[in-house]
This record gives sequence, C-alpha cells and structure tokens, in this order.
Amino acid sequence: MKQSAYRRYAALGALALLFLAGCGGTSAPASSAAPTGAQPAASQAADTWDEQALLEAAKKEPPLGALNNSGIVTTLAKNFEAKYGLKVNGAKADSPTQVEQVRREVQSGNVKLGVLSIEDGALVQGQLIPDKIVDNYVPPDMARAIPPEWQNPLVQLWDAKVLDYNPEAYGSTCPITNMWELTEPKWRGKTAIRDPLGTPEQITWFSWLVSDDYASKLASAYQAKYGGTLQTTEKNAGYEWIKRWAANQPILGKSDDDSAAAVGGPNQKDPPVGIMSLGKLSEAVPQGQKITPCKGVTPFLGYAYPRYAVMVHGTPSSNAAKLYIHYLMTAEGAGASINDHGGFSANTSVPPGQNEFVGPREYWQQNLVFLAPAGNQRAWEMRQSLSDFWRLNRK
Repeated sequence: MKQSAYRRYAALGALALLFLAGCGGTSAPASSAAPTGAQPAASQAADTWDEQALLEAAKKEPPLGALNNSGIVTTLAKNFEAKYGLKVNGAKADSPTQVEQVRREVQSGNVKLGVLSIEDGALVQGQLIPDKIVDNYVPPDMARAIPPEWQNPLVQLWDAKVLDYNPEAYGSTCPITNMWELTEPKWRGKTAIRDPLGTPEQITWFSWLVSDDYASKLASAYQAKYGGTLQTTEKNAGYEWIKRWAANQPILGKSDDDSAAAVGGPNQKDPPVGIMSLGKLSEAVPQGQKITPCKGVTPFLGYAYPRYAVMVHGTPSSNAAKLYIHYLMTAEGAGASINDHGGFSANTSVPPGQNEFVGPREYWQQNLVFLAPAGNQRAWEMRQSLSDFWRLNRK
C-alpha cells in the first residue's frame, strides 16, 4: 500500500469522526443518546500492551473458542494459530445463535468461548454487557486509532448490505432508482432479503429509518418520485415505507445465500432484486451467479453495519482472547475479511481492502444508512415494537 493511500485513509478516519458526530445525516437519531449505565470503553487505563507477556500466559490456557457471523472465522483461526501457535476453535454462527450459546455457558459457569464477533450491537450494548455476559476490551495500543464512537462496544469492522440486481437480465442499469419502487405492485414478491425477524441488524436499520432524519429523507424521495406529498396515518414516512414494503411480500430467506441465489441465478428473465451483504458479490462469480450493486438509488441503496468484537465474561482463555481481538484489529487480521468482502476496519490505521464493491468510504457515507453504535440503545428499546410492526404488516 502506497504511503499516499495511508494518508488518504487517515484523512477519511477524521472525516468519519465528523460525520458520525452529526454531519451528513448519519448521526444517531435524536432520541438515541448514549445509554445510561454504559460501560467504559475498557478497563485498561493502567493497562499496557505487552504482546509477549500475553502470549506466554495464553500458552497455559485452554484453546480459544471464537464465534463469528462470517465464515471467514476459519481463515482467521488458521492464520492466528500460524502466527502465535495458539489453537482457536472458530465457528460461524449468526447473532441469535451466538447469544444463545454464550448466555448458556456463562449462566452455567462452564465457559468455553472466548470471543464473539457479532453484528447484534443493540443486544450486546443493551443487555450482554450490562448482564456481564460479555466484556468490552479495546487493545490499549490501538485506542488512539479507533474513533471513540466505535469503542463501546468495540467495532471490529464495517460491512454493508446493499440493493443488488441481476445484470444478465436487466443490463447495465439497475431497474430500481428509488427505494419507494420496492413498495409498488410491479415489485410485489420480487425483493429478496433475509428475514428481518431473524436478522437483528435489519431491525436496527428500521430504527434508523423511522428517525426524524431518515423519515424526512424518505418523504423527500417519495415526493421526488411521485410528485406529491406522502399521505400516511403512520408516525412518519419511515414507518410508512416499512409498512408498504412488508405488505409487498418480499422473498424472505434464512440467509444472504438465499437472497444471492434468488437474484443471481443465471438465465432468468425477470428475477428479483435483493438486499444482501457485500460478501455475496465476491462469491457470485465462482458460484456462477450474476449479481451487481445498484447505484444512484434515492435516498439510499442500503445500510452499513458494524461487527463488534467482545470478550466472553469469565473465559478461561482471557489472555488468548485479548491477543485474538488485537489480531482482528490489525491490517493482517482485518485483511482476511475486507480484501475479499469489502468494508473497512474500525482501526483507521488499517488501509482499505482490495475490493470496494460500492465505492470508497466517502460514497458509503453519502449513500448508505450508517448504523452507528450511538443508536444501539434506541434500537434495543424499539426492537420488539418494530418486530411487531413488521409482522403485523407482512400480509
């Protein structure tokens, strides 16, 4: 990576701090102030980073158990073991599965897990940390390179889910230009998504859409599309968009793999569009799928979401866990994910990955809804009501 690229990325890190503080519309909703009783970023004020001492202590511990929302965990475990000689039992698990397993272990006193890489930040911050199921840990030598807004809980990396289409069927231009089109009869039963009721970060996304900021953007997008003011009996345009989209019968899958198969299957004449993670774009070619991201969609083409790295409370492999979290935040550790799948590390000293499927970070900030950690408490408080709202309108 050239030095100029490093300087560019550092500058973007500074831009992100301003952006998430309230610029550009991706700040937390007005009612999503930092949660009361929030845990400090980490208890390392007097801690120092001594890699060798941690390694020597970790050699005396049981193998580290690590769960991750992504299958990249097997590569991470292999590379970590090659670097440190420490065994990691890594497994892919969605957020609900991770929560169920870690809660069971901690409550039984038979803890085997050490680190979760988990996307359900609302539950982590709203319940798992306060209930001492997991602990927050920020590597002390990296604290200055990670924006404070991304330290509690610790954001490992940023991924995104974006609207994609099949270029074999629709050509070089996405058939969707405005998110309200997904609510039209033409697209009834033709949006593939992972079931929101089993995908916590999608409910978090809904909590941002019903905030004043994004509801206003959706209202403006409606007027731009149809030439008139949105008429609704709901609280705002965010609720109205969710209601109409739910009623338009999206294709609900168990995973983003299901969405990718529905959208990208070859030789389709009229395939659905779909909202799925960037990783599906990198996997499409070897699987023979035809998938490309939409561009220029009003008022956004998807959302950016964090993956958090937290330590399991009472893990017998605490030193290995600290080493592993540190490794995840390095260029080597982050590269395993962002080079193939896109996204970027929360450690602003880590350069961008090799793939930027929807453009550089500046483009993300202008065209994606950022699920910033500052909105976790609000998302947690709204989770049940928004889940019920989706369920009620899914006719």
